[in-house]
Amino acid sequence: DSIRAEGNYLNVHAANAKRINLIADRGQRITQVESSALHFRVPDDSMWRYLRVELWGEGETQAWTQPIRIQRG
Repeated sequence: DSIRAEGNYLNVHAANAKRINLIADRGQRITQVESSALHFRVPDDSMWRYLRVELWGEGETQAWTQPIRIQRG
């Protein structure tokens, strides 16, 4: 339903999601929540170049975003 990136924060809301995974460079799973919302702060010292969001719903339905590039400085 919404993806918002402001500063170091990424907020995702998907009413039909049961689980949200946050994936970084080379497929590294950064975090996973069993929820329809994710609120994540990208650490200042992270070396990640991008993040991608995977959304899982009923019956293993899935949606995902294209990479979200991390801007520095």
